Amino acid sequence: CIAVFAGIVFSCGEKQAESEKWILGRFWESAVMNSESLFFIRENDNEMPKASLLFIPESILSVKNAAEDVVYIEGKDYTVQSGSRIITLTKNSRIPFKRKKDMYPPADSPQSIKRYRFGDGNLFFSEGYVFHNLQTAVTYEYSGKWNGYIPGFAGKNLPNTLKKLKNSNPLNLVLFGDSISEGYNASGYTGVPPYMPPYGELVARNLEYIYKTKVNFTNRSLAGKRTGWGIDNIYTVIADNPDLVIIAFGMNDASGKLTPGQYSANVQKMMSLVRERCPGAEFILA
Repeated sequence: CIAVFAGIVFSCGEKQAESEKWILGRFWESAVMNSESLFFIRENDNEMPKASLLFIPESILSVKNAAEDVVYIEGKDYTVQSGSRIITLTKNSRIPFKRKKDMYPPADSPQSIKRYRFGDGNLFFSEGYVFHNLQTAVTYEYSGKWNGYIPGFAGKNLPNTLKKLKNSNPLNLVLFGDSISEGYNASGYTGVPPYMPPYGELVARNLEYIYKTKVNFTNRSLAGKRTGWGIDNIYTVIADNPDLVIIAFGMNDASGKLTPGQYSANVQKMMSLVRERCPGAEFILA
């Protein structure tokens, strides 16, 4: 997670600004989980589709579709197992789901991609807003404690960046990665409600809000690319004269069977090439 600062930018529409507020907030410090995404799966024909929340809910405040323009009703569309994190769909539920076997279609099936791990065959896959439309947003109150990883403030490891921000000097932020960083499947990128921007834009907006300074954000990411391509095209990043570079490759390198050592060497090479021309540049590896 990179967006570890809390804040909000009100330059967008009111609803989107409110959504950005909780996206950039720290759920582990709150008593309310806002719009947690669920993907319902039907394991077999003898069970109804289910999904699990991060925490045991004390009170469900809302269950909506991903666009947040359809409200689902408890008892009619879903049930909540008392004292459990499990939400189960009803027989006539309006909430979308997938059967488990649909997630592992035969080779050459439409909307699928080849499996590179754990056996042969394909995985259910599609670009655009297909997965977005299959998700459900649940807002609920809880009292449990988050025992997972908690992001920490990275300022001490980014002294040049922090100095510029604190002095309200403009910051050149460059994002360089694959489809995740380009913005694929973010609702704003695919043009569907609630039109949330990709994570890079959220980071830049939040830094501007917190430090009251200008963040010049440039996204040089491109879908389907690997770290080898990153080395060949690092000149695009250098041309932006970056103060801070977020390097975010990996998914395609793994499918290309690049070894961890090769991946690490490629990332180090990109960093070295940037430092040769921009000695003050700092890096976040995402």
